[in-house]
Amino acid sequence: MNLRKNKILVLSLCLLFAANVFAQTRNNSPYSIYGIGILSDYSNPISFGMGGVGIAFQDQASINLINPASIASFNPKSLLFDAGFVMNSSKLSTTGISEKGSYATLNHLLFGLQVANRWKSSIGLIPFSEVGYNINTYENNGFVGEINHIFNGKGGLTKAYWANAFNIFKNLFVGVEAGILFGKIEHSHLMLFPETEHIFHNKHNGINNYSDFYLKYGIQYNLAIKENLNLTLGIIYSSETKIKTDSLSVNQLVQTPFDGVATEIETINDVSIPGETTIPGVLGFGFMLNKKDQWKIGFDFEKQFWSQFKGISSEAPYKNSTRIAIGAEYIPDKNSVFSYYKRIRYRVGFRHEETPLYINGTQI
Repeated sequence: MNLRKNKILVLSLCLLFAANVFAQTRNNSPYSIYGIGILSDYSNPISFGMGGVGIAFQDQASINLINPASIASFNPKSLLFDAGFVMNSSKLSTTGISEKGSYATLNHLLFGLQVANRWKSSIGLIPFSEVGYNINTYENNGFVGEINHIFNGKGGLTKAYWANAFNIFKNLFVGVEAGILFGKIEHSHLMLFPETEHIFHNKHNGINNYSDFYLKYGIQYNLAIKENLNLTLGIIYSSETKIKTDSLSVNQLVQTPFDGVATEIETINDVSIPGETTIPGVLGFGFMLNKKDQWKIGFDFEKQFWSQFKGISSEAPYKNSTRIAIGAEYIPDKNSVFSYYKRIRYRVGFRHEETPLYINGTQI
């Protein structure tokens, strides 16, 4: 009994630590100024190495959350633990200037196990969206002169989930993922006026707090083509989710910033607005052809209806997004005694994605 309590305590501490890490800035893209930010790209390292295929993916020793039905393939005698870190380096450039940025942080923390004979389960934390930008622009105003606009943003949404998969029939698996989307996103706009008498600088802060439940469903079916050759078909679906959103808008007069920090003189007004954010639904299908202990090849198609996105303050420039992924894995000889290289799993993948962002007539 004490051992079980200790495991629960360790698991809880891990999840709390991960939640604190996810709350930190994880992005450096000006595109994250829109909506709920840049959507996080989560797939476990195995499917990631195959271009991100996961709707029909099955593996006894890894946790795949693209389709919750896939966790039915867990090894029944295993307790699975999956933690990952991500490092990102990017270069932002315009016709005249360029800037480099990078970050490294915890990416996900997942656990999985068998609950009963035909019931497997998984819990964990993964990022859902990320906001991080710092934009500096200038405007020539005929009345006061040149105005310096500084835009900053940070935060994002995190997904705390509980996924369950059930072996309904011999080759049919059904999964459901339930959880909470939560997080805080902060945007600020600092306007620095020329050093003119009787003119104060102005700063606007917008803070949005998100928290609500969501559901996602998945199905997988295994079809035996011949001995040791199987075809897995998969479908995922989630309806649109309305997330409770509390928005705080604060306007302030500030002194001239010193070392990049603006000192507040007076709060002009602050307004708290309750509302909701609509996250659109997802529909996807895929297949994976698997030759036992030799090779597998898979295909995914996924569509999310981001044109239906609604935010509490303004509509984001979103269109429906699509993702197409193709990937393969090859093992020369899984049971080779004398050659390590023959036991290695070699993977290759390709992905093409149209993100939701639609800017200046172009979908990114």
